[in-house]
Order: sequence, then C-alpha cells, then structure tokens
Amino acid sequence: MTAPIVETEALTKAFQGMVALDAFDFSVGQGEIVGLIGPNGSGKSTVVNLLTGVLAPTAGRIRVDGRDVTGAPAHEIARLGVARTFQMIRLFSSLTVEENVVLALQQQSGAGYVSSFLQSREARERRLAARAEARETLKLFEMDIHAEKLATDLSIGQQRMVELARGLATRPRLFILDEPAAGLSPVNVDRLITMIRRMRDEFGVTVLLVEHVMRVVQSVCDRVVVLDYGEKIADGAPNVVVEDPKVIEAYIGLGRAADA
Repeated sequence: MTAPIVETEALTKAFQGMVALDAFDFSVGQGEIVGLIGPNGSGKSTVVNLLTGVLAPTAGRIRVDGRDVTGAPAHEIARLGVARTFQMIRLFSSLTVEENVVLALQQQSGAGYVSSFLQSREARERRLAARAEARETLKLFEMDIHAEKLATDLSIGQQRMVELARGLATRPRLFILDEPAAGLSPVNVDRLITMIRRMRDEFGVTVLLVEHVMRVVQSVCDRVVVLDYGEKIADGAPNVVVEDPKVIEAYIGLGRAADA
C-alpha cells in the first residue's frame, strides 16, 4: 500500500460508558478507494465523525499525512484536505446550485460572504474566479445546466451530484463519502459509480466510501474494511471480504450483529 493519507491507532470512542468504536487500527493510502461497511450500529458514522473532527476520541491517535490531528477541530482537518458528504444531503436550500459550490470554495479559502460584499477589485475578481471554477466542476457532473436553479428544485439524484461537485471543488486529498447511494435510483447508482472512479482516476482524489449498497462497494473499492459492534472484523479485497464467514454472519443477522 502507498503512504497513508489518514491512519488511526487504537482509535476508541465511548458514549456514557458504551463503547461505539474499540481500538480501531485503520489506514487509507494515497490513491486508494477504501470501503467501510458494517451493519447499522457498527460504528461507521463514529469513524467518519472522528476522522473529520466532529467528535474527539476517548483514546487512540489519528494522523493525516503523518501529522497528529487527534482531537483537532473540524476546520483544521478540512484545511489539510479532508472533505466529506453526509448521509442526509446538506445543500443550502435558499441558494442556487452554483452558489452552493461557490460557498464551499469560499469556506475552503477562508473568504466568506463578508469579503464577497466588499466592492474592491480583488473581491470582484475572487467572486468571478469562484463562479467560473464552480461552473467547471458542475460540468463534470452534468449539473452546469442546473446552475441557476435552487438546490431544492432538483431531484435527489441531482442533489447528490451537486453535493459531490461541491466537495470535489475544494480539491480534497481525501474525500469521505457517507452513504452517497442512499435514495438513488439504479440509473443514478450507475452514475455515482462512474463519478467515484473519475474522482480518483482523473483528479487524484483518495476516497473513503461508507456505503450499504454492495454493488457500489464491489464496483469501485480496492479494499474493504468491515466493522461489527465497533470492532474491525475484516480488511481486504472486496471479493475476499464478502466471502469471509465473519462478514456473512454479521450481515445475515447472526451473532452480535443480530442485536444491532
């Protein structure tokens, strides 16, 4: 495996004495697409929230590019090139499709709406550059034709593409996709598979994919990590992992996973 962009060491998170993640050792190498799967309640969302600084761990370490970011706030980790999507789409309903992407660019650069209102030449040039970059990114997802529409006027599949465009526009080194296939039609799942591959192959983005739709996981992932009740039970190639007896047991509802 190539040098890891992100790695964890004995990462643990407990909530009021209940262990949601237990001594989790994990890494994602540069250029990999790694799947993170497991039954509901297995700890996947906890991992994502720890990696992105939404939660602080109870114990263990997190490193990004070898830098210890354990307990660092979300904005600091984002500035190291870690971006994410959410299970529930979080576009700004009062903004157009283009404005949603522009806002992400401004947040990444540290130039918020306050500076956008300044009538300086620099501010105007920055706005124009952000709009042009937003349009180019939307074009990759075939969403540029909807740029002037309100985000809420789009279908769920279209909104998901805009969310991916918004994340890609910030040029992340690691893009964490949290159940991106949720609510998508089969046609849009196919589009999603294509776009995940393009993000890695054309733009060099490393991807951590948290997903329940196994067709997506098996189609795009180089490696799959499986959680069950906060513990890693498998880590390997997709075709090997899906045949692992522990994984089969967890997913058909036997053993501890039956109580999740």
